[in-house]
Amino acid sequence: KANGSYSIRTVAKDISSGTATDWATATPVSSQGSGEWYEYDLDSHANQAIQPLTVLVGNSSGASYAVKLINFTNVGQQVVAGQLQVKA
Repeated sequence: KANGSYSIRTVAKDISSGTATDWATATPVSSQGSGEWYEYDLDSHANQAIQPLTVLVGNSSGASYAVKLINFTNVGQQVVAGQLQVKA
C-alpha cells in the first residue's frame, strides 16, 4: 500500500525492461499482495516470475520508482510440465 501522496501501479514486464514511460500505461492498484508463482532456475538458483510483474510507485511531483517484490515465506511448490514452480 502506498503512503501519503504516492500511488501504486503495475506493469506486466520484468523490472529490467521497464522504463519511466511505463507509468502512463500501467494499471493502478490500491495494494499488491503475495501469491505469485515463480519458476526455479536450477542453473542460476533464481526464482523467475512466470508472469513478470513490476510494481511502480509514483507521486504527482513526477518522482517514480520501480519495485520488484519478492518475499519467500510460507512457500508452496508444484511441478508443471517438468518445471519446478514455487509460490511466494
